[in-house]
Amino acid sequence: MEVKKGYKQTEVGIIPEDWEVKKLKETAFIYRGASPRPIENPKWFDESSKVGWVRISDVTNSTKYLSITTQRLSEQGMKNSRYVESNNLIMSICATVGRPIITKMNVCIHDGIVVFEKPKINKEFLYYYLSSIEDQWIKKGQIGSQMNLNTTIIQNYQIPLPPLPEQTTIANALSDIDALIASLEKLIAKKRNIKQGAMQQLLTEKKRLPGFSGDGKDKKVYKKTERGIIPEDWELVRLGKIATVKYGKAKPKTLGSVPVIGSAGIYGWTDKPLIGYSTIVVGRKGTAGEVWLIEESCYPADTTFFLQWKIEVNVRYVFNYLKINRLSGENAKTTLPSLQRQELEYFLLPFPPLPEQSAIAEVLSDMDAEIEALGKILDKYKKVKQGMMQELLTGKKRLI
Repeated sequence: MEVKKGYKQTEVGIIPEDWEVKKLKETAFIYRGASPRPIENPKWFDESSKVGWVRISDVTNSTKYLSITTQRLSEQGMKNSRYVESNNLIMSICATVGRPIITKMNVCIHDGIVVFEKPKINKEFLYYYLSSIEDQWIKKGQIGSQMNLNTTIIQNYQIPLPPLPEQTTIANALSDIDALIASLEKLIAKKRNIKQGAMQQLLTEKKRLPGFSGDGKDKKVYKKTERGIIPEDWELVRLGKIATVKYGKAKPKTLGSVPVIGSAGIYGWTDKPLIGYSTIVVGRKGTAGEVWLIEESCYPADTTFFLQWKIEVNVRYVFNYLKINRLSGENAKTTLPSLQRQELEYFLLPFPPLPEQSAIAEVLSDMDAEIEALGKILDKYKKVKQGMMQELLTGKKRLI
C-alpha cells in the first residue's frame, strides 16, 4: 500500500511523519487502585468525608468528568485504597472495561480502576484517545467472573502521538463539540421537564387552555370526583365506556412491513395487520401498563391489549393521560407483572369535551415535535464528533 507524502507506515498504521508511536506507560505513570477489605465493613465509609469512593457505576453514569460519587471513604478507608487528587484521568478496567473519565473531585479508586498520573502529554488529548479505543479493550481483556484488564496490557498499548501543540489543538476542538453536545442534552432535558409539567397541569385539571371554561364566562367551575377536582364541564369516565379492550393475538409467521407490538414495543414485522386505525396498545404481561400510540396499521401481540373506540375521541389525549397514570398490573397473582382486562376497563380518566381534548393533545404534540427535532440535531452532532475523533486522533485530518 502506497503511503502518501508527509505520512509514514508504523506499528499502529499510517500516521503523519512528525507524529510518534509511544506506549501508554511512556505518556503517564499508570497505577491500579486498591480496595479495603472486606468491602462490606461500614468503617471504611463516611458520608461526611470530602473524598469520594469511585465505583464502576459512578464512571458509567458520568460523561467526560466525574464530579459526584455515591459513596465516600473514611480516613481508614483511604489508607487502604489509592488516593487520586482532583483533575486526574482514570479508567475502568473491570466489568465496563476501558471507560476513561477525568476526576473533578478528590477520590479513591479500587482495583477495578487505573489512574494515569503526571501525564507527559495533554491530558484531554489522552482522554479522547482512550475514549476512541474503548471498544478495543474488550478484545484484550481477561474473562473470569467478569471482564477485566491488567496494567501490563494497558502500559504496553501503543498509540500515535502528535507534537504537544497539535495534541492541544485536537483536544480543544473535541472539547468544543462536547460542550455543544452537553448544551443540547441540557436543553432537551429542560424541554422534557417543561413538557412533564405541562402534562401534569393540563391532564390533571390544574390548568385550562385559553378559551375553555366551565360556564362560558372564563369563570373556573369545578367539581369533586374519584380522580380529584375536575372542571364542571368534564366527565369522569371508565375507559371501558369509551373503548372496547381487546386482546392481542399470537405473532403471525408471515413477514412484511407491518410492525408487531409486544410487551416491550416493536419486536417483529408481518404483512397481516390486526388493526388499521389510530389506537393505543397497552402492555399486558412483563411491561404491564406500558402504552404505545399507534397511528397506522400494526399487529398487537398476545402480550398486549389494544383499544377499539366506541365513540369519537382524541387518541393522543387518552394516550398522554395513560402515559402519566400508568397501570401497574400489581393486582395480578403472578410472578411476572400482568395487567388484567377488567383493571383496564375500569380505569377512570377525566374526559373533557372533544375540542378541549384536541387542544390539549396539540399543545403536547408540539412539545414532542420540538424535543424530537432537538434530538435529531443532537444525533447529528454526536456523529460529527465521532467522525472528528476518527480523523483527528489518527492524523488523517490535521488542524495545524
